Amino acid sequence: MLGLRSPNQGLHHENSIIETPSLSVAIKVLEQTTEAFEDMPLYLFSIKLLKDPNKRKNFMSICHDRRVHYLYYYYGNQDTTIS
Repeated sequence: MLGLRSPNQGLHHENSIIETPSLSVAIKVLEQTTEAFEDMPLYLFSIKLLKDPNKRKNFMSICHDRRVHYLYYYYGNQDTTIS
């Protein structure tokens, strides 16, 4: 199928698709973000936020130390709209 690649194949710029991480994987990473996991309102908000595939991809792409700041930014603005 065009555009899809198996983990064994190299990256082909014109035919590659960057997959969005699954929600379940993002939630597991969220649970490893101690400050977010211990703050229940932030944690529940973050689950809702991560339903947006673009925000989920961003969350998973940024460095571990900055993830909680990313969540607090959206939490402070109460922004869960789809980009």
